[in-house]
Amino acid sequence: MNDVVCVWVGDKYDEKFVTNLYHGIKKHTTTDFRFNVITNHAHISKTIPCRIIPIPNWNHLGVNIMHHRKAWWFKMWMFNPEHKFSKNTLYFDLDVVIIRNIDKFFSYSPKQFCILQDFNRQFIKDYKVCNSSIMKFNSKRHSDLWYEFDQNKEHYMQCHRGDQDYITKYYEDRNIKHRSLWPREWAMSWKWEIEKGGKRNNGTDRNSWYHPDKPYVIPDDCSVVVCHGDPKPSEIECKFVKKNWINSS
Repeated sequence: MNDVVCVWVGDKYDEKFVTNLYHGIKKHTTTDFRFNVITNHAHISKTIPCRIIPIPNWNHLGVNIMHHRKAWWFKMWMFNPEHKFSKNTLYFDLDVVIIRNIDKFFSYSPKQFCILQDFNRQFIKDYKVCNSSIMKFNSKRHSDLWYEFDQNKEHYMQCHRGDQDYITKYYEDRNIKHRSLWPREWAMSWKWEIEKGGKRNNGTDRNSWYHPDKPYVIPDDCSVVVCHGDPKPSEIECKFVKKNWINSS
């Protein structure tokens, strides 16, 4: 059985983001999976089967870790091998919308740590920073990612903006051949790559979009839409997003 993990900490997202993610995965995979939620919330809806993993107490660190712009650091907790995840463990951010089958994510590059190229790739082709919205790892094979972080958490939290910058630097400093980037079209940014065919630049006029007269352009290979920043999935007025933004209630 495969593992799927998400992190739900603080009040930036409410519980429907967790339940919607679970139902989206269930709808779009043929594999058996265990759903894991790393969280500081005391309970979660009994309508979905899941394993709750409490967050560690990092209050002693000199970082406001519970601030929503710092809570992403709790993603690092999932790399601790004590959780005994399967060799195919897939992580999703809560602001993704799964629109097609995701079985390929479980089988891709089985020996490597898999992660997205950051969505600034839309403007800078060889952009080196990773984006941690979707990751796959083997809890034994990639446990050093946790052990290195755990030795000096406060230092890394202060010198990196977030977990994905730490992960980017970790593999740059070691052996990048152990890291694999997901194929670009498998998971794409809603606001930079899909809406109106994608952004040409950071402008707001018609010339800033590749297809300004189309509400969106979505490649056949795209299985996941990542709604980083704003708008959130519930705020996007497109049929294919609404169809797959599944609310269990």
